[in-house]
Amino acid sequence: LVKPCCKEFLDAAKDDHVYCHVSIENFASVPLLWLTREKESWFLKRCRESGNSEIAYREGMVQCFSSSSTVKLGL
Repeated sequence: LVKPCCKEFLDAAKDDHVYCHVSIENFASVPLLWLTREKESWFLKRCRESGNSEIAYREGMVQCFSSSSTVKLGL
């Protein structure tokens, strides 16, 4: 009984739909490269590639308000 259940969870963990809709609220808005672990980076990259709107919003906000982009936009 446990093996089929675990297989279902393993299969679900490979599905893009899961990464598209998962919440990333427990991750830092601006991850520090030297503190971000490889598994976290992989997870966030997979969310981005799957079309996760939460990570797209965060990255857009960071780009909008980063010092290099505000100069270009005249903000």
